Amino acid sequence: MERALRARGEEPVELTRHWREAIRARTGDEAPTQIPLRDFLHTARLRPLTRAAGKMLATLSGSEALQAILEAREEDQRELWDAVELAAAAGYDPRRMWRAPLWRDESLSRIVAPGERRMYSVSERPTARRSRAR
Repeated sequence: MERALRARGEEPVELTRHWREAIRARTGDEAPTQIPLRDFLHTARLRPLTRAAGKMLATLSGSEALQAILEAREEDQRELWDAVELAAAAGYDPRRMWRAPLWRDESLSRIVAPGERRMYSVSERPTARRSRAR
């Protein structure tokens, strides 16, 4: 996803109040006003593409391909990075999303919702299960 946004991952992303509340609910700590893009993407809802995010990217970019996906109601078969790439192919500079101040519609934290809190990750080792199995 960092590649689609033309970023390295260290770039700061300003957080909306909704994002700060989601982080506070996850961590129990006061949320910062901005976090590195890599951390933002780690907790963002990237798949499937939400209709709201798809519509905003289609509006910002004028992408006919993205608009066709939305008209066919096929956004649930796509991921956010697909939509960002389609927007870029239509001439939109994706860097504008993470550079935009919060008051702009193209601000990344206004377009992308926080992800649901997961109880586990497939990449984590299930140590508790292994110790019980022995």
